[in-house]
Amino acid sequence: MVTEHMRRSVKAAATVVIALDSAAYTDQQAYLANPQNKALFIELLSQKLQNLGQTVTQAPGDADTFIVSAALQIATTGQYTTVVADDTDILVLLVYHWHSSMAEVHMQSFKSTR
Repeated sequence: MVTEHMRRSVKAAATVVIALDSAAYTDQQAYLANPQNKALFIELLSQKLQNLGQTVTQAPGDADTFIVSAALQIATTGQYTTVVADDTDILVLLVYHWHSSMAEVHMQSFKSTR
């Protein structure tokens, strides 16, 4: 599995590097396989969400634990929280660590139909 992932990333990563002000790219997998593109996309998305008044944080390590921790921290302040993820590990962690003294925490999943 790791070998297949590496093969795909090397094959796709050589394709595109674009600036934030460039036109949209149609091959998402090829675009995000390039680390520079991925970093630029995350930067752009973070800026846009912050401009809309959303709180944006980036996980320095294990993303699952970080996502759950951030959601539950918000819920402890009494603020309703929705976590958007397709990872059942996140759901299990949310259910295990949520307490009735917290605001509601919901999880929304967007599974691909491919």
